[in-house]
Amino acid sequence: MAASAVCAFNLSAITQAFNGPFRSQENPRSTWLPTSNPTHDFQCETIQEAGPNEGLTQRSLQDAQRLYLMQLVVQPQSAAPLVLQDAVRFVSLVVDIVQGKDSLYHVLYISTGTYTHKYTYLYTHIYMCIYIYIYIQNIYIFVLGLGND
Repeated sequence: MAASAVCAFNLSAITQAFNGPFRSQENPRSTWLPTSNPTHDFQCETIQEAGPNEGLTQRSLQDAQRLYLMQLVVQPQSAAPLVLQDAVRFVSLVVDIVQGKDSLYHVLYISTGTYTHKYTYLYTHIYMCIYIYIYIQNIYIFVLGLGND
């Protein structure tokens, strides 16, 4: 059964989790333990010298293979999703921030492939505004003077 949800996260919560420690294990049978983060603040410098490794990150292969699980969880803005629908599969999401008279509004356009749903998010309330049917229109392009019928 298909179901979809949209959750909101603060960039500060994402940064906090990715600046924190990783979890790693010495071998597949050992427990996961916290390991310090060798590259804070998403610092992924690249190799500048010409050669086969030019443009690759300086992070070692051993670190990349061993440090891929974060210790901290990225905390959402709220415990419940902004939008939750059963028997629907969301395929696209676009978010726009619009200045209203008194505050900023987050407008979410969520596509199911057949329909686009428009939601307005203000603080802890979300309102469904529009239900738009998506249609496909055939567009034919003809070049003048080339004998196209």
